[in-house]
Amino acid sequence: MNAQEKLLQLLHSPDEANVKLALEMAKGMPEINLDKLVQDYRDLYRCLFNQERKQKLVSEQIVALNQSLIYAARQGLTTIPNSLDKLTNLHELNLSYNELTALPESLGKLTNLQQLNLRENQLTALPENLGMLENLQVLSVRDNQLSSLPRSLEKLINLHNLDLGRNKLALWPKGLEKLVRLKKLHLNNNQLTHLPETIRNLHNLQILWLEHNQLASWPGGLEKLVNLSDLSLRHNQLDYLPETLGNLKKLDHLWLNNNYLTFLPKNLGKLINLKYLWLHNNQLVSIPKSLEKLVKLQYLHLEKNQLSSLPDSFGKLWNLRELHLNDNLLTSLPESMGKMVGLQQLYLGNNQLTSLPKSIENLVNLEKLYLQNNQFATLPEGVEDLVNLQFLLLSGNPLAESTLEEIKNRLPYCEVYFKQA
Repeated sequence: MNAQEKLLQLLHSPDEANVKLALEMAKGMPEINLDKLVQDYRDLYRCLFNQERKQKLVSEQIVALNQSLIYAARQGLTTIPNSLDKLTNLHELNLSYNELTALPESLGKLTNLQQLNLRENQLTALPENLGMLENLQVLSVRDNQLSSLPRSLEKLINLHNLDLGRNKLALWPKGLEKLVRLKKLHLNNNQLTHLPETIRNLHNLQILWLEHNQLASWPGGLEKLVNLSDLSLRHNQLDYLPETLGNLKKLDHLWLNNNYLTFLPKNLGKLINLKYLWLHNNQLVSIPKSLEKLVKLQYLHLEKNQLSSLPDSFGKLWNLRELHLNDNLLTSLPESMGKMVGLQQLYLGNNQLTSLPKSIENLVNLEKLYLQNNQFATLPEGVEDLVNLQFLLLSGNPLAESTLEEIKNRLPYCEVYFKQA
């Protein structure tokens, strides 16, 4: 190791004694432009730390810049000095919530970088040499103005968490399917109309968020991502789901709300590990009998559809904690609902119900019951036996004032809310 290499090694140390020694050595080495070197570090320190207190010694500033983590979020940054490449020790760099419109090419020289957070800036492009960051594992460019990504993205072979949400991507970024180690991919709130079948290559994906795009059909190849546990396709334009949806047996979160679905595939019942299912704001007219197989389901949202009835097998969902059926066309409920003994909240508002099944009395864990805007003229049979009921909403039903008083007397430990139309 020659003297110049030794100097640089000391200069990049997180130990202040080593940095001071390097600065002393540089004074005796005319080939080193010490003034420029010091100025580069001062500029970096001023930018990334934005400290208004008494100026620190150069050695202290350099030591602060030689750490493995630099948090420079919410500093009002508009530019980053090209001397960024001096921060060779960086493992994690947080530049989120600033006003950056571009990044220096020198970013690509931070080859030890593992996490890079660029969330909430004003970036319209990323440097092409981003692909040189081969040790990068986590990259967030969420909430920017990106309409495309550099092709070098495909070289980030160790990336396992990529957040591209809330940008202006209209096309699938080229090369993205080569990042086969990805476990989390967020592409939500973009302008995607379709995805390539090569998405099947991302076989390690566990979380995939595609909500708030313009997808009109089920992305081909998606059913091959058998390790998915969390899939969000809400707020798109889907009117059909294939039977191959049932291949995703590891799913525990499935978001399909705010689409144009009129029916569900029978193989939905194969998603036996599902705990959370969002289907509200669609146009569903029926529920497949196979839904009864989702015995681990805890939260089910079916509100704002066109359901006029429910299958009797519905009652087999005994692990449900919350059931949302409001804003449908229901005139009755199956007697089997009394088997949902884990239910804590039941939403039945804005339907056409005149009564509830007698078995409702078995829902001993029910705490909140929403019955607003139906056709109840009396307290539904069995409700007064709900020993843990804390809140009952009856607004918008044809209840006489005397009947309402009677209901309140029969439910002394429950808040009964009724507001006249």
